[in-house]
Amino acid sequence: MLGQPLGVGQGNNPTCQSARALSMWAYNDPDYLLQMVAWAARDNEIVMHFEGRPVSSAQSAGGLQ
Repeated sequence: MLGQPLGVGQGNNPTCQSARALSMWAYNDPDYLLQMVAWAARDNEIVMHFEGRPVSSAQSAGGLQ
């Protein structure tokens, strides 16, 4: 996934947008990506924004749906 220009695939959904963001950060701002990993380890959660609304990894269902 990391380093791929479209992440998992193209589409306007939270999973795809998150994957694209991770790919972008890995390429353009790896220190921010490492900070997110540290936050995930500390808080056991990642919060990203999709269409202006926060999406929490702690509230998402496990696995692919």
